[in-house]
Amino acid sequence: MASSGSPQTYAILSILAGALLAGLYVTLPYFQAFFTLPAINDISTDLEDPPVFRDIGVPPYPQTFISLQRNGYPNLESVLVPLPPEQTFDRARDAAIDMGWRIAAATEPKDGGEGRLEAVVTTRVFRFKDDVAVRLRPAVGGTEVDVRSRSRVGRHDLGANAQRIRAFLERLQR
Repeated sequence: MASSGSPQTYAILSILAGALLAGLYVTLPYFQAFFTLPAINDISTDLEDPPVFRDIGVPPYPQTFISLQRNGYPNLESVLVPLPPEQTFDRARDAAIDMGWRIAAATEPKDGGEGRLEAVVTTRVFRFKDDVAVRLRPAVGGTEVDVRSRSRVGRHDLGANAQRIRAFLERLQR
């Protein structure tokens, strides 16, 4: 056994301190998100008319989340893609596939109608299943795209759904 003040004691304490710092480095963003972001697990770019899941059994967007989302994610909103709905649908489907989403349902826009995608996303670390709905509507100058992302597990998503929506919209607009 190492005696007090021995090189082995300092080595062990250094390893423990390093492990503690590494653990804090990894978990600190989650603690920060827990205390600064709203405790909701369903996010939408359109709070007046959130995309609806038609094929995946997901309840409607909770009305009680609207003010919490507006305060927590004030800049999360619909985007206008300057392409016709058919081209935007192809891009949306490709972006979802590139992001590793499993598409559960897809309706291509036809005759000026709306298109939609429903997908299941598996999180990396804990392998949770989350649901995503993408709605495409014809609009002046292109296609209006709205996204809704909902965690199946937990009451607080730690910002994961908003981050997923932003990443998808960014990829879609490239």
